[in-house]
Amino acid sequence: MLTPYPESYLQTCQLLDLDYYVSCHWPIKKDREIAEFCDESRAFVERTELLLKSQGVTDLREACLTLGPQLGKWPDPVHLELA
Repeated sequence: MLTPYPESYLQTCQLLDLDYYVSCHWPIKKDREIAEFCDESRAFVERTELLLKSQGVTDLREACLTLGPQLGKWPDPVHLELA
C-alpha cells in the first residue's frame, strides 16, 4: 500500500455518528446519505487498491496519473488531486 491513510480514512468512516456531514468537496449529507457516502468511499478505496496492485504502481504521482481516468470522469488536471 502506498500510504496508511486510506485505512485511517475508512476507520473514520466507521466511527461517524453524525446528523450532518459537511465537506468542502461534496454536498452536505444528512441521515442515511452519510452511510451511503461512507459505503461509496469504501468501495472507491477498495477499487483503487485493486487497480494499484494489478498495475504494479508504487509511486503516488504515477498512480494518480495512471489510475485517475479509471477511477472517475473528471478533467485530466484533477487526477493529481487524488493524492
